[in-house]
Amino acid sequence: MRIGIDARIAHYTGGGISQYTIHLAKALAELSQDDEFVLLQSRKDRRHLVHGPHVRRVSMWTPSHNRFEQQWLQVELSARHLGLDLLHSTDFIPPLHLNSFKSVITVHDLAFLRWPHFLTEDSARYYGQVDQAVDRA
Repeated sequence: MRIGIDARIAHYTGGGISQYTIHLAKALAELSQDDEFVLLQSRKDRRHLVHGPHVRRVSMWTPSHNRFEQQWLQVELSARHLGLDLLHSTDFIPPLHLNSFKSVITVHDLAFLRWPHFLTEDSARYYGQVDQAVDRA
């Protein structure tokens, strides 16, 4: 199985979800020798977060937490012909249409639901997509 792991968040922030994503990818690569893992990283992130014979790093142009992220990521994934069987979106929001592969999302830190007044307008727009993302996953 070819599994994509959206690790673009590792360049956007160094906090909890970035660490979760990196450690998850490392653990999966160690545990599952029969699968191929495609790490989708920010083009600005030059690090190789996970090493292994069945791990491939792909530089992505679509930035994390962008108002057009769902649409741009879908177009970029389609254009790259990665042949994914599954995409794990580690920061809530998967691409808009997932016709060619299955999807798993990580839901984390739901403080924005309890305290939405702390969100910026851009953050509110981004996190406003969570319900739809959960329904589609």
